[in-house]
Parts: sequence; C-alpha cells; structure tokens
Amino acid sequence: GLNANCPAPKWLSGGAAQVAILGLYLALPAAFGTWSYFWPLLGELSAVLVGILLLQIFQGQQTWFVGILESAPLRKIGRISYGAYLIHVPIHFAMIENLLQKFGAGTAPRYVQVLGELACSLVIAGLSWRYLERPIVAWAARVTGHSLYVAPSPAAAGSAQIP
Repeated sequence: GLNANCPAPKWLSGGAAQVAILGLYLALPAAFGTWSYFWPLLGELSAVLVGILLLQIFQGQQTWFVGILESAPLRKIGRISYGAYLIHVPIHFAMIENLLQKFGAGTAPRYVQVLGELACSLVIAGLSWRYLERPIVAWAARVTGHSLYVAPSPAAAGSAQIP
C-alpha cells in the first residue's frame, strides 16, 4: 500500500515531474478541444493526472514547484477558487456569450473566450470572498467562539485571523 514514510523516487516527485504532469493535464483541452467523443476517456485521464499530481505534491513538498504554488498570488486564487468554480458557468452563459454577440465578436478565438471567462470569474469570486464570504466566516467565528480558518503554515498556526 501507500506508505507516507517511504518517499517516492525523485524522478517521480521532483519539481520537473510535477510540471510535466501539470503540462499534460493542461494540454488535454488544448490538444483535443471540445470534441465530445474524446471527453469520456479524456475526463478519466484528467482525473488520473490530477491524482498523480496530488501524490507528487504530497511526496515532494520541498520542490520549487510547490514553492510556486505556495506563493501569495496563488494562495489568493486558491482562497477564491471554489467561488470561481461556482460562478464560471453562469458567467459563461449569462455574460460572455451575450457580450461576444453584442460586440460582434461571436467568432472570437476560443482562447479569448476562455481568458475572458477566467478573468470575470476570478474578479466576481474575489468580490464575493471580500464582501460576502469573509464577513460571514468572521461572524460565524465570533458567534461560535471557534475560528473557522485553518492557518496556512506552522509559523501562522497561532494566528486565527481571516486574511
């Protein structure tokens, strides 16, 4: 079985291997687009690649790649990522399609549409975190007397502040 005390080989858990798996994961939609007959297989392959990447990150905590993932900008994106996930579909159908049609850019390249959706999703999720979610988490912590925030590092373990 999987043993956390037995480290994975360096070639599997090093920073270069982590980037290679992430690159393969990101290359799937770029290479195959939205062709529906490929996605039953590619969806499962994506799940396997994410599982391998998580194992690599678990085993290779000291790699430069994990250092990048722990950077302040990516931590902020991580904090709002669930909100972005929830909002991205309504943004696509309610905003992006209508805006592209309104400005006559309905034939814009797919990457322009995806980048527009990503930007709108992150902005709205950030605003949601700042003005809705964070105040609710702070209120719940005051009411219950328990901090609902898990400190991101051992150095901040004594801190129960919501960033």
